[in-house]
Amino acid sequence: MAEQEIRERLWQWRRAHPQATFDEIDAEVARQYAAEEAAMVGALSVGGPETATGERAAVVCPQCQAPMQRRGQRTRQALSRRGEAVPLTRDYYVCPACGAGLFPPG
Repeated sequence: MAEQEIRERLWQWRRAHPQATFDEIDAEVARQYAAEEAAMVGALSVGGPETATGERAAVVCPQCQAPMQRRGQRTRQALSRRGEAVPLTRDYYVCPACGAGLFPPG
């Protein structure tokens, strides 16, 4: 969402709340921007490591260093620094050597 869209939504909110106090306006501005920041964090977090050719880099088990196998995707909820819930859907890997599971950070 672009900055202009947030501003338009905020002006719409302001028209719908003509008696809003300074603190209420401040809280709504913070809420709108926090939601956008959380969406951006989520979008940036679902990309994975890639090689120079654009292919995904091999995922190695952090416990035994064996190559891991992709086992579909999983979704987890993370909290942004501002406390916004950010759904993250990424590949999930399992190590065939030791059985460890991994939801890579990026």
